[in-house]
Amino acid sequence: MGLSMVFSPASWTSNNGENLPPVMGWIFAGIGGFWVLAALIFGILTIVSGRYISQKRNKTFSIVIGAINCLFMPLGTILGIFTIVTLSKKEVVDLYENKQDFVDASKLG
Repeated sequence: MGLSMVFSPASWTSNNGENLPPVMGWIFAGIGGFWVLAALIFGILTIVSGRYISQKRNKTFSIVIGAINCLFMPLGTILGIFTIVTLSKKEVVDLYENKQDFVDASKLG
């Protein structure tokens, strides 16, 4: 909508027939662009959080991203709640504390 105001100002006239100033279009485009960029960054952070969960790393980061996901109804809320509940279980906490992803050389004997 904002770019339409900038590049086609004749289609955006006020009630008295005057064209809107181009700065209004840039403001609309800037605000929309900011939110698109914010959504893209948050989507990437959610994917990174999923990778961390599969690697059993950065549990706090995943809980924070899950809490922020709760703000985005309805799917984000479901994803966030399941993330927080799952990462809070005792078995999962033990998995994060006692990662067994490496081989202890002293036990190879």
